[in-house]
Amino acid sequence: MKGSNLPVSLLVVYAAATAVRGEVEGPLRDDPRGRQAARSVEEGLRTPEDRLNILEIARAEARRLGLSARAVATRAAGIAWVNLGPRTANFEKNDVTYLKVDSGRPRTILVHPTNPDVLYLATSGGGVWKTFDATAPIDATRGPHWLPITETLGSLSIGALAMNPGNPDSLLLGLGDPFDVQVPGFFHSDDGGATWLGPVILSGAYPGVTVQATSVRQIEYNESGQVVLAATDAGLFRSAEGGVGPNWSLLDVDVAHAPQEFWSVGRVGRQVWVATSQDSSGAGRVWRSVDDGLTWARITAFAPAADVNDVRRMTVAVSPGDAANPNSARVYLLAENGAGTAQKDVYRSDDGGQTWGSLGVNATGAPVNPNDDQPNLDVMHDQAFYNHMIAVDPANHDQLLVGGNLCLVRSLDGGANWAVMAHWLPWVVTKNNVSTPMPDYTYVHADYHAAAISYGGGALAFYAGTDGGIFRSSDVFTAADGDAHFEDRLNRGIVSHLMYSVATGGERADTTACHVPLATLDIVYGGLQDNGTRLRVLPAAGDPTVFNQVAGGDGFGVGMGCASSGAQVGSLLLQTYVSTINRSANGGGSFGSAMTGIGITLDPSYTFNMKLATDLTDANGKAFLTPLTEATTLLGHVYATTDGALNWASINGTIHCASNRTGCSVTSATFPLPLRNVATHPTAAGRYAVVSLTRGYVTADGGANWDETVRVYPDASGACLQPSSIAFDPSDATGNTVWVASKATRTSNSCAGGGAVIPDAVGHLFKSANAHALASSTWVAAHGSGSTALPNVPINVVKVDPGDKLTIYAGTEIGLYRSIDGGGTWARYGAGLPLVSVTDLSIAIDGSAVRIATYGRGFWEIYPKAGGSVAGILGNGDFNFDQLIDGVDVVREAAVLLTTNADADYNAIGNLTGTTNTIDAADLTSLIVKLGGRP
Repeated sequence: MKGSNLPVSLLVVYAAATAVRGEVEGPLRDDPRGRQAARSVEEGLRTPEDRLNILEIARAEARRLGLSARAVATRAAGIAWVNLGPRTANFEKNDVTYLKVDSGRPRTILVHPTNPDVLYLATSGGGVWKTFDATAPIDATRGPHWLPITETLGSLSIGALAMNPGNPDSLLLGLGDPFDVQVPGFFHSDDGGATWLGPVILSGAYPGVTVQATSVRQIEYNESGQVVLAATDAGLFRSAEGGVGPNWSLLDVDVAHAPQEFWSVGRVGRQVWVATSQDSSGAGRVWRSVDDGLTWARITAFAPAADVNDVRRMTVAVSPGDAANPNSARVYLLAENGAGTAQKDVYRSDDGGQTWGSLGVNATGAPVNPNDDQPNLDVMHDQAFYNHMIAVDPANHDQLLVGGNLCLVRSLDGGANWAVMAHWLPWVVTKNNVSTPMPDYTYVHADYHAAAISYGGGALAFYAGTDGGIFRSSDVFTAADGDAHFEDRLNRGIVSHLMYSVATGGERADTTACHVPLATLDIVYGGLQDNGTRLRVLPAAGDPTVFNQVAGGDGFGVGMGCASSGAQVGSLLLQTYVSTINRSANGGGSFGSAMTGIGITLDPSYTFNMKLATDLTDANGKAFLTPLTEATTLLGHVYATTDGALNWASINGTIHCASNRTGCSVTSATFPLPLRNVATHPTAAGRYAVVSLTRGYVTADGGANWDETVRVYPDASGACLQPSSIAFDPSDATGNTVWVASKATRTSNSCAGGGAVIPDAVGHLFKSANAHALASSTWVAAHGSGSTALPNVPINVVKVDPGDKLTIYAGTEIGLYRSIDGGGTWARYGAGLPLVSVTDLSIAIDGSAVRIATYGRGFWEIYPKAGGSVAGILGNGDFNFDQLIDGVDVVREAAVLLTTNADADYNAIGNLTGTTNTIDAADLTSLIVKLGGRP
């Protein structure tokens, strides 16, 4: 730390890397079931048609702006985006501190069959990533180089990826992560992902029911590469044309024609396949085909016989080494129990899937090296609907691996005996509450989803994909029990984290009580899905793409202030985790619960993703608000703190209803519906705003009195939309002028005519100039018109430049848009941002920097600082995205030479080296060295 310019109050963040435990008791886990419920109430009903419409609008935007992979992009309004990361971490904390690296949740891992250096990683929100040097030596500075290859498809939510066995450069990609963002669409590439053709929409009909796939779960080829089967949420689809083109058939496998949701499919050998589904009741089914998927029969021969009726989601694992003899081939099934509460079992078939026998891999069995997290063989626990991974060694069908919630287990004898081989926190493993740590190198992040086993080049490589990215082992089948080595640093450079929020040091004015020196302007802080809450502080982190995990589990809302009078911004940090607020008064060194004064029981869905708003008018840096919803009653409450979250108090005051109706008298003490978000006025103290499922509420006296608006909709039809975000006009000190955004795709069922598609004339952004006028308040559509209108897609967040009421930002599900004329016209802001969902944004108090959180591609910024701002993720020089450095790239590099991100023609792809966003001679030299090679 010698010579560091880091503010003293934040040095503790980095000293914390040597700490043993924080103040929050016990490591935090994520809650995928709660996350799904929370997403459902936030978005409302979304049909497959709604999801397809968003995809089509995104692709139209890509064409309009020239965002196709090979095109020279048309300059969007604004300057260049720089991806900040997280690229890596110096440390991560989840009750203990560990020196590991992660990335976002994968869906599929593919290894080239003959070249182990070529590796693909399909992620749930960050698209597909590819490396050409997967086996490169890894040390403190070196390792594989990753590049994203699906930035312009229209969605980065990937469901599955497959490689043609006869042509490894031929890929099939299905959109739609099954747990977060479902999207229709199927694509094909014949050049290793440099270009993509599509989308094809997988659709079909059961008798009387038309269906459309919005989540592709698995894609498999037959041996020739001609027949392809795709397991989807709408059923099992088959192509006899290598998966290329629109000729797909929906297979009606059930004799009673009951629609099926397919999860898994595997080719046993020759023309024999096994697949698994769930029917409309959730009950699991096993199917077998002997004619390359043309016809299917349900398999019910289970031992014990009753088990066939006590399963839900199942995953198939075939033994590639047995493919020549499918009727005696080894096949395994990993199954969730019928109640959806635990792992039912692993079943084994020795006749190609015709009959199945229980292996007792559940709570009745135990590993040879049990611990308190894994005392038995129920590996998936109560998340068996979510974390599902089973893989068979292609060289030996007796060797298999099962990954679930917290651990990975191994069998070397066909499932008779099992050992724990990886643990989510090996340093704190206990057995009967006695410390029995596993080696540091057995760490693999929790929640398994994908696997690949490769012998390319002759050496074993096992890859596991979890909520924390990709991990590799070369000895998982040969190491002693509990002693396999896993490499986590493969995750460096994969910017695929799923972000919920962002706060930065530059949002706040410098005051005597809460200082904002120059060194704190680059602090970036945000919450991630199952990868904790991350903090970047410069210059102490060294690499500006380093974001350290200062709190574990899911990270949602964040707030930043000052822990004491005269301290510096960032010394006080707030973060939320599943209906809980946590507080750090030492710059993230440790966190403790901060719920004192919140005297209501919180609804688990509406407050799962708890929001926080910082009151920037508070010169002390200690005032924050949170909108809450009470369990059972579903009434809304606003709580505020003025002492940095040491204490909270309700500021519901009196609710002045716009109309006297059931649930809201002329004056009420609680908000009549669940609350969705909160905002503070950037310049006028005591002026706050919240949104419920249908309306906005504003106060001018710190919450003593709240005025309710009419329903959010731009006409008097009685319809409404569910709001997602609200923001004040900073120039209107009365607080009458507010903006409201919606992330719904249909009108709210809470109002008249609910369930209708939101028309272009209504859009997703609204403005009121008289929010305090109760029944006389009005809303107008503020999305513009014609070619300069906002795309009619869901908006996650709206914010106004604190120094310019005419500059409005809308973070949509396909990127960030900006208006500089008060909403009259709109344009996609900046150049270089993928078609990604923007979940939050932070605007510097002087408007000089905009930083965003994205759901799948990390943090980004536009910061046109003279001489170039601090560098983010360095470019790779592949300007035309053909996965080759050639003369075209050299010409493009020369064209942007001597530019910074303050220049209109800067392109971050050309910034290959250095510490600032500047393209200079060193970058050109680095590119020429790579000429003829891979990015």
